[in-house]
Amino acid sequence: MEVMNTLDNNAWEWLAEKPPTQWTKSHFKTHIKCYMLQNNLCESFNNSIKTARDMPIITMLEMIRCLLIRRIQWRRDKMGSWPHQICKNIFDHVQHKKLEACNCTVQWSSGPKYQVDAGGGDHYGVDLDNHTCSCRKWDLSGISCAHGIAAIHYKGGKVVEDYVHSYYSKDSYMALYNILIMPINGLQLWEMTNQAAIKPPAYTRQPGIPRKDEAKAGARVRRKLAYARAKAAATAMKAALNASQPNTAETAGIGLRASKRQRT
Repeated sequence: MEVMNTLDNNAWEWLAEKPPTQWTKSHFKTHIKCYMLQNNLCESFNNSIKTARDMPIITMLEMIRCLLIRRIQWRRDKMGSWPHQICKNIFDHVQHKKLEACNCTVQWSSGPKYQVDAGGGDHYGVDLDNHTCSCRKWDLSGISCAHGIAAIHYKGGKVVEDYVHSYYSKDSYMALYNILIMPINGLQLWEMTNQAAIKPPAYTRQPGIPRKDEAKAGARVRRKLAYARAKAAATAMKAALNASQPNTAETAGIGLRASKRQRT
């Protein structure tokens, strides 16, 4: 914060008003097991329903329902064939951290506690029973950091995947996608009623910057109008030039008659 204050006082004042738990990992709660500053879930969902959200309400809901049915089944089948006890992305992350752990030097303190030298004079305390490390990466994410992996491997006989939080296990993943969305009949089998037909809501332009597709459509219209105006201006200029000059065929006829009189 002191460095930021020297670089930009306005930014420092704006950030100082925010609770530290909302923007700095040093104040994040460790029981959530999420070390990210942002959540891309809503962006991913909005991108997947880009086509559906422009449809009428019933069609939109039906498209989203079918999308969820396909996604849940695809996820369930994909994880069912995965051979490891933790999810694939977490497994790849742990494999990468195992390579980093090769550069660490471990000293056993007592019981589950270890001191890990990461090089450059950096030392970290690791507690295998509580799954914690003073770097806080293991505490925040629930995934063993390089220092924790080095401590796990110190005495051997232990599996790193056993120290990854259960949130990232294959069983938790399968339980999440074990939700069943029941099939429903199509429009042709819906019960007919005497109620008045639902009319679509009146369109009103929403505040804010238009969406990318609308901006592209507007740009195309503006280009077409500009091209039409330029073409009309070129046609008018050409007509004006033709009106100010004699007709080419007529000029050629006058010259031919003059040459005949000279020969005679």
